[in-house]
Amino acid sequence: MLLKHKTTGRLVEIIDILELTNPDDAQLVGCILWGEDLPDPENFDKSELCFPSGEELPKCWSDESFQEDEVMERFGMRKYPSGGHALY
Repeated sequence: MLLKHKTTGRLVEIIDILELTNPDDAQLVGCILWGEDLPDPENFDKSELCFPSGEELPKCWSDESFQEDEVMERFGMRKYPSGGHALY
């Protein structure tokens, strides 16, 4: 899969798609496409990458609790400052 490096605008070929979609992985391995030869793989922060169109990566690929507030509200739960949860 190809993504765009936000800073340089260059395309990055992602080596492992599962690494990309796993919200526990903040970094992934890829190769910047530059010239005729494929360079050595290097690590990239997901926050530095976007789709070639410029669209951001889905939040569920980088934030494992992206729907937590919505789910808690739906089931009548609330957060305590200590991080615990309780039913209303």
